[in-house]
Amino acid sequence: MTSPLLPPPGLPDTRVTRLIVDGGNHAIEWDTLEVVKRYTNAFVINEHSSEILLGFKKRGFGVNKYNGFGGKVEPNETAMEAARRELKEEAGIDAPLEHCGTLLFKSVGFAYAHHIDIYRAAKLVRRNYRVSDTLNTSIPSYFVARLTRARIDPTKCAPSGSRPRSIPNCTVPTPVNGIPYDDMWQDDRMWLPLLLANTKFVGRVDFGASPSGDPTAADGPMVKWWFAEVSTLNEM
Repeated sequence: MTSPLLPPPGLPDTRVTRLIVDGGNHAIEWDTLEVVKRYTNAFVINEHSSEILLGFKKRGFGVNKYNGFGGKVEPNETAMEAARRELKEEAGIDAPLEHCGTLLFKSVGFAYAHHIDIYRAAKLVRRNYRVSDTLNTSIPSYFVARLTRARIDPTKCAPSGSRPRSIPNCTVPTPVNGIPYDDMWQDDRMWLPLLLANTKFVGRVDFGASPSGDPTAADGPMVKWWFAEVSTLNEM
């Protein structure tokens, strides 16, 4: 059994400063990692207006879910380079990024595990893009996270199925109050508050088989999970 203060297999070796959650079935070991593929996920956060930019996936993996903007790390680029490229391709934003977290997901039915480096925009980003179907697979949308100087705690959940409302002659929809957790991946509630608080973190989730029996559905239940704050974070 792994110590609660030691990151599970597959995560970078770093010092844990605070355990957030160690949940699921402790009677089983973490699944083996025979093949690991690297991905990125970038978020734009405006602390001045308490907004976070999320993309609503129109097709492909994670369809009908809100997430950041990211994708696969190509062989000829670093994770940071991939994150900036994907953010520009999917949301039309070219911004300095800060590495804030590392996540590892292993799902029954998938031949490989997802190693995901999480980034956030390090500086204020102006809304200078146009929402359009030409922006690849995601529709950019702003949500109000109710951030405060003392504590960033996005506890309010936007109603399920809520969508930012478009205004005539305006390129950006009006923000929705709350984070659309019900329309996001199940584990996002555990680490997104850390991202918003600009706290470095690592985490891993092992998922069970999909109820539909489709090995590529990626909607299986969380079987075992672990998240923690860390003092430093190095890209692997």
